[in-house]
Amino acid sequence: MKVTGLLSCIAALSCAFAFQAPSAFRGNAIKTAASRSSVLRMSSDEIGVTKPLGYWDPLGFSKNIDGVDRRWRMVEIKHGRIAMLATIGYIVPYYFKLFPEGKPGTEALTTIPQAGLVQIFAFIGALELWVFYQSPEKEPGDIAPEYLNWKRYSDSDVRTKKLNIELNNGRLAMIAIMGMLVQDSITDKPFPWI
Repeated sequence: MKVTGLLSCIAALSCAFAFQAPSAFRGNAIKTAASRSSVLRMSSDEIGVTKPLGYWDPLGFSKNIDGVDRRWRMVEIKHGRIAMLATIGYIVPYYFKLFPEGKPGTEALTTIPQAGLVQIFAFIGALELWVFYQSPEKEPGDIAPEYLNWKRYSDSDVRTKKLNIELNNGRLAMIAIMGMLVQDSITDKPFPWI
């Protein structure tokens, strides 16, 4: 219970910081924003830099780094996609059950045998290392196999808009799945209306 209380506090603080208006960070943080954006080469028309916050780093985590922005973008896209799937996968079993004896939420982990968990982790590892491998030569998030001959978008404005939508949906899904996990572990219900 203490761990879930700590997780709740961390989630609440991070959400409070995430939705602060940019005017709340006037002063030194705004002055160093230009130097951080030049380090990360992110301008207002860059993918992932969206209104109203723009390039948002109020605590200055990225001011002394160089060359890791590509890795961070790859990880952000991957975690956003996983969080979007996890959010849907967390909600659907509460409304649609394939097996009547199945348990939804965090309680479902207690019903899986250890051999099943090993199989799940092996499957995820195979997807990560072979099927959805992120090649260093490709753009972050472009994990389509070569034989598909897949092109994201030909129009750069449409491409930027669509990729920003995907990033923002992924960011929201990361917050949503953490909120559902914390609430489920505290109240045994991931949603207040259930």
